[in-house]
Amino acid sequence: MSSYNYVDLLLFPDYFYSYSVNLEDDTYNLEFQYNDFAKLWYLSIYTEDQLPLILGVALVPGYPISGDYIIEGLSGFFWLYPIQKIYTDKYQEFPENIDQYYTFKYIHSYIE
Repeated sequence: MSSYNYVDLLLFPDYFYSYSVNLEDDTYNLEFQYNDFAKLWYLSIYTEDQLPLILGVALVPGYPISGDYIIEGLSGFFWLYPIQKIYTDKYQEFPENIDQYYTFKYIHSYIE
């Protein structure tokens, strides 16, 4: 039987930041950057040794972020989920408050 594992990831109100996280027994560096011209947040994923795996994929709510990529060691995807029911794109309207409107998760399956 297959189940899902959810890893809660941090969002910050800064326009550029990064941190390390352990996902599926490996350490990755996640880098977040807001682009004012595009009015979008972007995620880049690096190995622990700073080798780029994905550069500048847009954070879009309700879309399996990184699901279009094959990343050795990662079987899942990232998900930007609204904390409450919202009818506008708060991540574009109030980018400095992304942490107040959304949660960010890594979701992957595992076999029991």
